[in-house]
Formats: sequence, C-alpha cells, structure tokens
Amino acid sequence: MVQVRAKPDVVVFETQNHYATGNISVAQPGSPPGSPVPGTPDTLPDVRSMFLTVHYSLSRLPEQAMKPRAADARIGHFVSQVSDFSDDLDRSPRRRMVNRWRLEKKDPAAELSEPVKPITYWVDANVPEKYRASITAGILEWNKAFEKIGFKNAIVVQQQADKADFDTLDMGVASVRWMTNAYPGFGAIGPSHVDPRSGEILDADIAFESLSSRNRRSLRAQILPARDAASWARLLQASDYATELAAGSGGGADAGAAHRAIDTCTHADDAADQLGYALDVLSARGDIDPAGPEAEAFVQAYVKDVAMHEVGHTLGLRHNFRASRVYGDAELSDPEFTSSHALSGSVMEYLPVNLPRPGEKATAPFQTTLGPYDYWAIDYAYRPLAPEHEAAELGKIAARSGEPQLAFATDEDNFLGLDPESLQFDLGNDPVAYASKRIAIAQDLLRRIESRKLDADDNYSVLRRSVSYSLRDVGQATGILARQIGGLRTLRDYPNTGRDPLQPVPAARQRAALDVLASGVLSANGLTVSPGLQRRLAPDFLERADALAEGSGAVATDYTPGQILLDLQKALIGQLMSDGVAVRLLDAESKAGGPDASLRLGELYGRIQRELWSELAAPRVDIPAMRRELQRDQVNRLANLLVAPGRLSRADARSLVRALAVDLQARIAVASKRPDLSEEARAHLRDCAESLHEALSARLTRSGA
Repeated sequence: MVQVRAKPDVVVFETQNHYATGNISVAQPGSPPGSPVPGTPDTLPDVRSMFLTVHYSLSRLPEQAMKPRAADARIGHFVSQVSDFSDDLDRSPRRRMVNRWRLEKKDPAAELSEPVKPITYWVDANVPEKYRASITAGILEWNKAFEKIGFKNAIVVQQQADKADFDTLDMGVASVRWMTNAYPGFGAIGPSHVDPRSGEILDADIAFESLSSRNRRSLRAQILPARDAASWARLLQASDYATELAAGSGGGADAGAAHRAIDTCTHADDAADQLGYALDVLSARGDIDPAGPEAEAFVQAYVKDVAMHEVGHTLGLRHNFRASRVYGDAELSDPEFTSSHALSGSVMEYLPVNLPRPGEKATAPFQTTLGPYDYWAIDYAYRPLAPEHEAAELGKIAARSGEPQLAFATDEDNFLGLDPESLQFDLGNDPVAYASKRIAIAQDLLRRIESRKLDADDNYSVLRRSVSYSLRDVGQATGILARQIGGLRTLRDYPNTGRDPLQPVPAARQRAALDVLASGVLSANGLTVSPGLQRRLAPDFLERADALAEGSGAVATDYTPGQILLDLQKALIGQLMSDGVAVRLLDAESKAGGPDASLRLGELYGRIQRELWSELAAPRVDIPAMRRELQRDQVNRLANLLVAPGRLSRADARSLVRALAVDLQARIAVASKRPDLSEEARAHLRDCAESLHEALSARLTRSGA
C-alpha cells in the first residue's frame, strides 16, 4: 500500500504491485500455427521484474438517484440501459437513459440562473502551461450551449496547484490530464463514470497525449506509412460488416471487434496527422513559418478543437459523423464565414484541417466553436423540464431532427460501411468535389517538394514526411469516394420529417466518384513521385534507432512511394469488387426505381478493368513493374471470384466476373504479340493468361443467390 486518503463519500488508495518471474518463456519449436508467442517488455532494466502502481477510487452512489431522461435515437447521447419486463406488450423491454450531469438551477423561476452545483473541470498541474489557456477555452466554450437553456456558468474550470492535496484521478473530480508517452498512442480520450440507476455522470477524466501535437511528426510519418490490409481498410473506412451480419455471421470475435471500434475515440490521434500534414502544406507554399507565431496559433487552435471534442464526450455526447455535410465549399472557403461560424454542425465530428487551395486566402483551419447540432444535443439532455410535461417537450425537441443543420449519424453508422454521409475526415456537402480538392492539394505538395532545396543542416526525412502525409491524405480522399459506390444514405428520422430513411446514392454522384477514382487513383498517369525525389526520401537515422529501441516499429530505410500507392490501389479494388458492394448495387435497382436510376454493377466492373489494363490499348507503351503488380492482383481477384465465390456472392456478379475474365483473356492474347513489350511484360501477360484459363476451366460448386 502506497497511500490511503478518505473523504466522507470517497476512499482513495494506491498500491504498488510487483510482478516477477524466475525465467522468461520462449516460443517452442514446432508449435502449431497460431500458437501464442510470448513477448518480453523492452523498457525494463530486468524483464523478469516489473513494478506497477494502481490507483483505486471508491465512491458512494448518491443517496437519491437523479431522475432519468429517456434517450432518443435521433440525437447522439451515451446511454445507460435497464430492462423492464413488467409489460410484455411493449416494443422492447430496454429502457435507455441519457448519460448527463445532475444540473439544477439555483433559481428555477429565473430565465438565466447559475446551477446549484456547476460541472467543474480541474486542469491537472501536469498540463504544460502553454496549452492551459487553449484547453480552458475549449472547456468553457460549452457554456454557450448551456446559456441557451437557462444556465449561467454551468461549467467552471479550476487549475490544480502544483502541490495540491488531492489527485485529479479521484472519484468526483472531473479533470484534464497530460500523459507523457515515449511514442504516439491515442491522442486524447474522455472516459466517464456513470450511476447505472439514472445515467447521472459522476466523474470524467480527459487525457491528452503529449505526442498528440507536432512534437513527433517525423517519427509518426516514418512509422505509420507501412499499412497492412486491416489498416488500409480503416483508412478507406471500408467495411462489409453489415452484409456479414445479414448473412448470419454476427457474433464472436467479429462482434467484439465491432463493439470496440464503435466504443473508441481516435479523434485527436487522427487529427494530429491532419495537423502535421497541414503544417507541411502551408510551409511548402510559404504561407506559414513552421517555427513562427502563426504555426503556434495553428497548434493552439488544434488543442482547443480537441479539448472541445473530448469535453463533449464527458457531457454525454457521442460522435456525429454526418455533421460535416452542413456547409458548402463556398462557405468553407470564405475567411469571413469561417471566422464567425463552425466548420460543421458539431465538434463531435472528425474533421480534416480546412485547407485552402493554392492561391486562396487562409480560412479557419479547425473547429473552435460549437455547431448547431451541439446546442440541440445539450438542449435535449439538460433543459430543465417539469415532470408532467417532460415527455411532450422532449418529443418537440427531438422532432427537429429533419432540420439540415442538425444532421446526425454516429459510430455504428460509419462502421457498417453503407452510409456515404457518415464518414470521418470529410468536409462539405459535395463529397466528390471535396475529395478531388484534397487529391489536388496532395499533388501540389508533391510538385513543390520536388524542387525544395534543403539547407546544409536539414534532414532528408522532412521530404519523406511530406510524401507520407500526402499519400495518406490521398488514401482518406479515396475512401470518401469509394463509399459513394453502392452507398445507402441511412437517416435516423421518425415519420414526421417526410423523408425516406433509406436512400441509395444517386447514379450521377456514383459515376462522378468513379471518374475521380479511375483518373486520380487507378490510372497509370495518376499520382506519381519522380525518381529524383524518391532517391532523396531517406529516413531520420536517429529517429529510426529510437523507434526500434522504443518498440514503436521498424522504419524501412528504402521508402518506396510506388509500393504505398500500389497497396492503396489494391485495397480500393478489393473494396469496389467486394461482395458487399455488388449486393448493394444490385439491390439498389429496386430501391432507386429501376436500373437507369442507379450505377450498374457491370458499368463498375468494366470501368475498373479498362483503367487497370489501359496499356493493352496503347501501342508502344510498356507495362511498368508496379502496374504489373496491380494487374496481377486483379487477375488473382477474378480467379478467386470464379473458383471460390463467397457465400454472399450473387449470380449476376459471378456472370459479370466470368465475362470480364473472358474479355481480358482475349485482349491479353492480342497484346502479347506486340514487339514493343519488355521481356518482363511478356512473361507477366503469359502468366495472367494462364491463370485466367485455369480459373475459367475449373469446376466449382456455385453458391449464393
């Protein structure tokens, strides 16, 4: 026992636990595949011994439970749930209560009154002084929403003294703390503790990660570019989880992964990448000095943005991933508008930095004020209401869900991968135009760093960082476009709005998105990095050594942008040719009102194939190595779809894939006779032709619809 402290309703104690072992387990030779491999900590002086301090804070629940407030699916609040089995005629036994602080007026009759007990946030003594003002401003910004419903100073901020006699981790002390880590981890989090009887929030502890700002941009840029299939799927925001559930595979590990994905906030960590990218873009244009006061103001705006977001969670608000669609490009590109308005409907969004096009005036980069949705969500959860009128008044508040500025969708809406409006890091009401703008900004940055002259004491890793950030931003833009293909707008409306809750994406928007994907991502002449620049993309050798020592991951010496683009292209093709997208496109014909009102599956498949094999129709054009890899990936994908169709496979999709394979086989036969092809290209075409022949000739058992 390290220490014990007691208050009337709280007991706090800390223990120091010693974990020790006489020897370290090692992997056994001959172990079956998938067997767990013991790991050893790499940050301990002696891996056989570890000391761990655990903080316990035990609190008595309020003697009188707060009156609960019923949750509504149209507005995004965290909820507490109980089951009531007293009425078996009810639609559901579940009773969901909004998670909220107990907030009561001192003077119930006053239009504007201070609360009996304000919501108090303590800024921990370990928060760096230079960020305290921005964090405090982010916390107090929420008072604007509470003033709208009659509370003055509903939220107050206190600064913990350096030698305070309490810990901000204590139960009942809402806090903001600064976590010092060796390498990037989570960015910021905002968990809370709730009375399960009523949904009353009793405690909240926001944690900022010390590396969530610009401190370690080079390290992040070197470690994070290497992506496996799962991480590319996350960047693209691709998921066929909905169709898997429909097929009856829900549960087990998949369901657990889904729950974790929904329950996790990565806003600050992802926004840190946006911050780093924006600083590189603006400094390359000469619009900002990365060591000057403008850059410092830029970072402070980011800190306030993150503070507002995490405080929102601790007030009971969930993410809102539809809020980014509230305003158009004209408004978001207007410095006057962005200086006085939020960038989206809610600070609970995951927003990208609002970057201007080259030559445009600077606009507000981050969301540093509340959006219309935030006022609405606070209104529903916290407005004082007489018990006899509460149900009717809450119904009136929630009935505003059809207003465009109150648009709402949350984590599961995004995770299910259907809704093209429920997305992270998109901005504006025209997703195709926004994604095209971001790809153009990335291309412009690559052109600028082609000719960037480094000082003698500079490090080549700054170029590597800019390239890495550019390609990652292209990946995010790609995901926004891909979500439009087979997308289904899913609204949480009740019948009072007059809108249909399930709306397929119009065919024109799908075709526009496909055009940008084809020309900007899949095209042989799309995004490229010159050989000269590639030869300059060396790592920061000191940071590389630190990354290995810290266990952050290996940093490759040879950085190949072409491989990163290839992996992105493969992930994109995998998404566009997935069974889930095929199912949604085929089903959309009936929802949209006929085949002409929706993008046809054959049109999608045909466009992909024409773009990937454009060299076959271009005389005197060889097939480069990376293009051969991409073409081989598509051939393998066609072969797998022919030989081993998935259980969600549709008959129409299988027929179209067979037609694609037959057509490609014939085109390869013609192109193989060209004398201008390299030996590698000829071998590649022969190999592809053989794979297609074997797949078309294979016997298989058809499954699916």
